[in-house]
Amino acid sequence: TALGRLRDPGGLADRARAMEALTGLRHPSILPVRAVGDGEGRAFLVSPAVEDPDLGGRLSTWGPFPVAAALSLMRQVADALDAAHRVGVVHGGLRPGTVRFAAGTEQPYLTGFGVTAGSTPPAADDLADVENVAPEQVIGAPVDRRTDVYAFGGLLFRCLTGVAPFRGDDPGAVLGAVMHAEPPRVSAIRPELPGELDRVVATAMAK
Repeated sequence: TALGRLRDPGGLADRARAMEALTGLRHPSILPVRAVGDGEGRAFLVSPAVEDPDLGGRLSTWGPFPVAAALSLMRQVADALDAAHRVGVVHGGLRPGTVRFAAGTEQPYLTGFGVTAGSTPPAADDLADVENVAPEQVIGAPVDRRTDVYAFGGLLFRCLTGVAPFRGDDPGAVLGAVMHAEPPRVSAIRPELPGELDRVVATAMAK
């Protein structure tokens, strides 16, 4: 997988450090990183191929998950994030496209880790990114584990409802909502869901 061109040595160096930290991490829900390097003007990493649809594809095909399935998946995602945080790595871009599945199974793999704690990742520049971006990323502030907690809340919201907490056709309007609006309650979209889930999402996505 290409990490990017070597025109941004600071950002790529930070991502390379994050990848190096992950090479020694063995977790069932983190796609293994076998090696990182650079060649022909591009930085790259080596990981096993995962061909099945990502979480976004599953949500598009199946719609919202049943509560038990959503919680089972998100427990594994949370455990993977905790493991990465323990070695100083922040995902910094958690969204449906970074949750993949082993072929023919329900085993999730997190992909797309890219920063070390305290760094400032590049700004999101398309709708797929901004719908799950954290407020501190909008203003270019450094990220830490709380950035992933916020994104985790957004991902849980999407698993339970099938839509992003803040959405629209205008990325600028979405970012404005990320900065200033409270996320809607999941039970407002699916009234059969227990109120405890509203509190979990609100706590994770607290600004």
